[in-house]
Amino acid sequence: MKKNLVATTTLRSRVVKFLEKGPDTIVDASTMTPERLIEELHTHQIELEMQNEDLRLARANSERLQARYADLYEFAPVGYITLGDNSKIVEANLTAARLLGVEKSQIMHRPFTDFVDPEFQDILYFHLAKVRKSEVHESCELKLKKCAGKPFYALLESMAICSGENRGTEIRISFSNINESKLSVIALKESADRNEMLLNLLPQSAVLVDSDRKVIVANRAARSRGVKLGEPCRAENLAEHPFEAVRNEDLQNVGFLVDEDTYRQRLITVIDDSNDAVCLMDLQGNIKAWNQMAEKMYGYPASEATKMSVFDLVPARLKHQTSHLLSEISAGVLVKPFETRRVARDGSVLDVCLKFTRMVQHGKIVAIESTDRDINSHNLLFASLQDLPRRIIVAQEEERSRISQVLHSEFGQALIALKLFTVV
Repeated sequence: MKKNLVATTTLRSRVVKFLEKGPDTIVDASTMTPERLIEELHTHQIELEMQNEDLRLARANSERLQARYADLYEFAPVGYITLGDNSKIVEANLTAARLLGVEKSQIMHRPFTDFVDPEFQDILYFHLAKVRKSEVHESCELKLKKCAGKPFYALLESMAICSGENRGTEIRISFSNINESKLSVIALKESADRNEMLLNLLPQSAVLVDSDRKVIVANRAARSRGVKLGEPCRAENLAEHPFEAVRNEDLQNVGFLVDEDTYRQRLITVIDDSNDAVCLMDLQGNIKAWNQMAEKMYGYPASEATKMSVFDLVPARLKHQTSHLLSEISAGVLVKPFETRRVARDGSVLDVCLKFTRMVQHGKIVAIESTDRDINSHNLLFASLQDLPRRIIVAQEEERSRISQVLHSEFGQALIALKLFTVV
């Protein structure tokens, strides 16, 4: 009752002040008849009721919109907080409380620094100072502490707003959890640092170049040999051997600067340990190198083979085909592995499976490498398997003939014995 009396008194005082400001609006009722006065009062009453209905509808609509925007604010996918002049939280939504792992009531009127990792306090200080001086959005990344949980990385978007409620300048902040993406970036950086460390530990020089052959990355050994970042990689710094060149061509943007002795020893080991005959020849078919398996297969030592041509190993009727293949490979045509024949030193003809590889250097084919696999035993086994059904049929026929002969012989002996018994 006392509260209603105070409200009525306040309303009356407001009406008195309004009448004092505009006395001309007061209607002189002494000049009106009672009927006219009643009609005016009734008209004003209807006007007041209509205004009251409009106000009631406007209030209901305002409350509905307020509830809708409150839901959008509270359940937004990002956290919203508002900081006062003293950097204390004056407003926050439910998402912010959930991200920080506390109840909404426990987050209010607390310094935002309570939820920031100590290592990132300075970043927050300078960020807020920059926001207060700026009129646009500012962003930064912080590590926030979560109550009863692990800290997480968050992306902050902040903007200063001048409050109309005598609270001075407020800072509105939206933040979201970017922990997974940030940890992925950190892991990638650590991996890159480890790879760079491993590259620097390599005794050989290694460089990474772009499509224009400009150096992007170079390890310590490469830099000691004069390789500079951003400059074109000099041709003399790259390995000149065709085997190394083809690997560079496959990788397209990776080059290895290998010491000659190290490279030669590695090449000899890889090729000599191969179970296939490896032959390196120029575009005319002149043999430049081959491995131990080639010596064993064809019977020519390397010192003698390097003075020969591949045509010396080809049967006469296949020389034209070999010449045509070399021309196609030199023109850049990719030749699939195929079966053919080769002649060994003792004159024996070998069935082999050939695979040609183009040796590319500086974008040009400079040599051809052939891998020869002896498939004599394979072909013999295959021919034996193909002939197996015929041999089975022959064996079956021979067995039938033998059985029939045995039966015929036994039957004849039985007839002779029967005749002798009859005569007696």
